[in-house]
Amino acid sequence: MAETKAKRGRPPKSATASKQVEEKKTENTSQDEIIKQLMAQIEEQNKKMAEMQSQINKQPQTTIIQQNSGLSGKKVKVVNLMHNPLNISTEPNGMGRVFTFREYGDTRLIKYDDLADIVASYPNTMEGGLAYICDKEVVESLGLSEEYEKLFDKATMDKIIKLREESDLELFLGMDKNLQESTARKIAERLNANEKVDYNYINTIKEKTGIDIESIAENLKDFDKKPDDEE
Repeated sequence: MAETKAKRGRPPKSATASKQVEEKKTENTSQDEIIKQLMAQIEEQNKKMAEMQSQINKQPQTTIIQQNSGLSGKKVKVVNLMHNPLNISTEPNGMGRVFTFREYGDTRLIKYDDLADIVASYPNTMEGGLAYICDKEVVESLGLSEEYEKLFDKATMDKIIKLREESDLELFLGMDKNLQESTARKIAERLNANEKVDYNYINTIKEKTGIDIESIAENLKDFDKKPDDEE
């Protein structure tokens, strides 16, 4: 019976070179896919932020009856409570005088007359406390007292993002939907930074609002991850 000898030693150079080329192609394809996925995620995030700003711009205009004309010309402190840039203006759809808040906690001094026009042009934004008016007298004059009884100032918002106490959870659940989504992103960033939070509250938020903070945290990790870090 003829004996079949197994091939030993180094494979032919042509076969080795071909294998290396294929491996290189596979590696490049993998990196290309990672880049495409990251770009798609970034584009989706930018689209969501643009849609949020678009919703703000399309708010129905209302008429504000100023109760105290003596405030005309007064400069009023307004703070952004959204964890993303926010634009408001004295006329609907971003027209008129525009005031830009670049990040959470940014403040602007806005003349009372301009602020009255902003409240008329962006009632949902102003009534929801996305841009928070830090002057009780002005709030009353602009007819927002009832709405502001349910709103939170920056000190309270700073506490909510820690999500360590049941009161933080209850306050979160009572916020404007836009503020909930914005604050959820900040909480997700804290998760990724290994900050202490109560995961029972994270789960309750998901159940009651549909906002999955853990999923947001994972997406943020993908945004921050560079293709070169992938193996």
